[in-house]
Amino acid sequence: MKLRLSVGEIPKSGYCNIDPIPKMNGDAGLTVKPIDFRVLDFFDISKDAECTEVLIDGAIDYVSSESLPSFIQYFCKKLRKYGEIHINGLDINELARYIYNDEISEELANQVLFGRQDSAWSFKNGCHSMRKVCNILTSLGITITSKKINGFFYSISGKRDE
Repeated sequence: MKLRLSVGEIPKSGYCNIDPIPKMNGDAGLTVKPIDFRVLDFFDISKDAECTEVLIDGAIDYVSSESLPSFIQYFCKKLRKYGEIHINGLDINELARYIYNDEISEELANQVLFGRQDSAWSFKNGCHSMRKVCNILTSLGITITSKKINGFFYSISGKRDE
């Protein structure tokens, strides 16, 4: 099984898409679960060690800083041996650099950091550095296989070895 967590995105083929407000593109064959992925106690999509891949596609920006370690741990437990995890999110350090260097307007910086704030799921709850997310993954026994910065967003890939 392959899980993908996102917010307000078009579902991706080949994944069980977890998105509280998915943008449907008319493909009835896609698996979409409109679930609040922040409520881990009620989240029972897959068993532990069942997933070959977990893709957290921007959804990490909706997780608070204090909930981040348990959130990442929960989804790392879903990975089977040699399963892969991919996390994409906003890097607070890179955004600060853009703001400091006047490479982004104040209005856009606020929208990127806090969301559009025009509906329930347009309020972001956290902004985490790539370093912090990598440290959490490493502490959980995940080997980091790739990490990239593109603008003020990061992309991390890792693999469960045990």
